[in-house]
Amino acid sequence: MAKLSSDQKTALNWISQADYDLKAAESNLEEEFYATTCFLTQQVAEKALKGYLIFQKGKLIKEHRLLILVKECEKLNHHQFQGIRPELEILDKYYAPTRYADLTDIPPYKLYDKTEAKQAIESARRILDFIKGLIIK
Repeated sequence: MAKLSSDQKTALNWISQADYDLKAAESNLEEEFYATTCFLTQQVAEKALKGYLIFQKGKLIKEHRLLILVKECEKLNHHQFQGIRPELEILDKYYAPTRYADLTDIPPYKLYDKTEAKQAIESARRILDFIKGLIIK
């Protein structure tokens, strides 16, 4: 295996953190913390995309919106990322409303259920596996 650059090592740290966040999301699902589960799945996707971009470009993009991050990825590899766009669209909506009580009429934890949280975990897992397949060979 070729020696990794500093940027590539940093990218793999982002992927490792995404793995950890996925495990945390699964744990929160078991404890019925569905809003937190959904937020963590957004974080899995964000960190995976950032890891890919750092691995490829050596540059961190300070952005939380998944659809903007994926546009940057598509500039490098357009066709491959189209397959995960539907999952990204789902998870993108979990960044703020899952946490901030002033964005809705009820507390965020009342907005999400087990079915939605399970689907979010599956989407996050597909995204993370896809990114790993591109950079970990």
